[in-house]
Amino acid sequence: MDRSEYYVVAILGIQKAGAIYVPLDFHHPEERNRYIIKDSSCRFVVVFSSGVADYPGADDNPLKLINLQDTSGYSADNPGVETNPEDPIYILYTSGSTGKPKGCILAHRNVIGLLTNAGPLYNFEPHDPWLLISSFCFDASVWEIYGSLISGGRLVVVPEEEIYDFPRLVSRAAKERVAVMNRAPAAFFPFAREAVKSGHCFNEHLKYIIFGGDKLDFSQLKPWVEAFPLETTVLVNMYGITECTVHSTFYPLRTEDIFSSAQRSLIGQPLPGTEIHVLDDDGNLAPPGEIGELFVGGAGVCLGYLNRPDLNREKFLPDPMGGSMRFYRSGDLGYRLEDGNLVYVGRNDHQFQINGLRIEAGEIEFEISRWEEIRESVVVQREDGRGNPVLAAFLVLHPGRNIGPEEARNRLKSVLPMAHIPTRWQVLDAFPLNVNGKIDRKALPEKPSPGSAGGAGGARRPPATPTEREAAAIWQAALDEGPVFLEDDFFALGGQSLLATEVVTLSEARFQVELTYREFWDHPTVEAWAAYIDEKRKTGTTADGNKGESRGPSQPIRPRKR
Repeated sequence: MDRSEYYVVAILGIQKAGAIYVPLDFHHPEERNRYIIKDSSCRFVVVFSSGVADYPGADDNPLKLINLQDTSGYSADNPGVETNPEDPIYILYTSGSTGKPKGCILAHRNVIGLLTNAGPLYNFEPHDPWLLISSFCFDASVWEIYGSLISGGRLVVVPEEEIYDFPRLVSRAAKERVAVMNRAPAAFFPFAREAVKSGHCFNEHLKYIIFGGDKLDFSQLKPWVEAFPLETTVLVNMYGITECTVHSTFYPLRTEDIFSSAQRSLIGQPLPGTEIHVLDDDGNLAPPGEIGELFVGGAGVCLGYLNRPDLNREKFLPDPMGGSMRFYRSGDLGYRLEDGNLVYVGRNDHQFQINGLRIEAGEIEFEISRWEEIRESVVVQREDGRGNPVLAAFLVLHPGRNIGPEEARNRLKSVLPMAHIPTRWQVLDAFPLNVNGKIDRKALPEKPSPGSAGGAGGARRPPATPTEREAAAIWQAALDEGPVFLEDDFFALGGQSLLATEVVTLSEARFQVELTYREFWDHPTVEAWAAYIDEKRKTGTTADGNKGESRGPSQPIRPRKR
């Protein structure tokens, strides 16, 4: 089994034992994982091999390491543990505005409510293959795992190295004849381009594509719909938040939505058992067409944040309209149409959704503020040259101090996940202020240059060898930037995971060698990437598989019967 399959088994085993699972990403900084273990009072850490770093617990709460590859000595008897609906099932940590992640406590009844209320809106059938493609630290994995198993489906677990390797992912989805796929929009569009190019008839078996985790631009779905009509593969946009158990609304897209000139992200109607209020600044219901904050109530609202009583009082509230449901104040903006459908607009605070991940500006700003060079810092969301969302950090330094973007990124890499690290950096003399004397984030530069926070320093060497020149040209095409040099780090220049997979795909086609996203991650400069490719062309596996030197809410939405 692949390690991801081991972890699925581990999650189900934890549930069977009546315990609570707390997902950790061992690619995240050790300091972050140590904090999560301590904050959640974990007693066991389940790992795939003994080679994973040992995370010690507190002195009064020592941890036990469970290696999934060595289960000798453990009982195979049914534990016979009973749980009730109010018992916690998992704790998922999200970005926190105070500099530390916060743990959302979800109960069994929350997951049961999601599956009970959302399931009948679809036509899921036994033996349907579902892709498990989301990180276990992302709540979409809850929908994928339990949605598949409770409907009698077959879970197709995607190995980690294939998640952003879109040609391989398309091949796996085609080979397994996947019926249900859940994706954040930014991760779906590269998959869609590769799927259309592949010539495979996905409409013969792919019944549902379910979007969530970010604002969906309907117009970008045109190439997919032209290749795979909506009558056979249904596209569903679902809005949701971790605190409300993955999904809260349901909207099956129509052809006219995708080809309409109206640019709006329809998220549809609340799921059965869910209510959503759109409230204005005074706490009154906003009339149709007027933007307000979304308050979500019902079966999905979680138990609260772990060890955060003040935040619980602020975010988890009685029904503002006087009903009996408990509500979560989402911080998301939207409005209601005359027909009752909801439209998602964005955030009303300094929290962002990038590639389906929730990111708090405050957590990043907190870490940057600890550096001695920094007087002030602000992190905002911007767009790269292709319209993709990226994080930009603006800095005001103490007189006579300086810091380069590469050093800044390296410091953050030790404490934050890669998705939380800004790709744009710019130093300002002072921040623009509004009439109240507060930082005017809207007045900050719209297009800060990658790597503009102090410069790289020293001589920059241009590409010299044929491989270096070809690799640099591929980088420039992916980044939509000017000349790049041997020392340039792809991620410091503004690259992110989806663009990195494009570089890998283009490099494979140009150099005829098999390459992976992980290999690119380990060789992020032009010089290192070109040298790695040259070495692999001599001794590695070519793209053709040869060894040796390479050559140059209503009724269920049912797809049409096939």
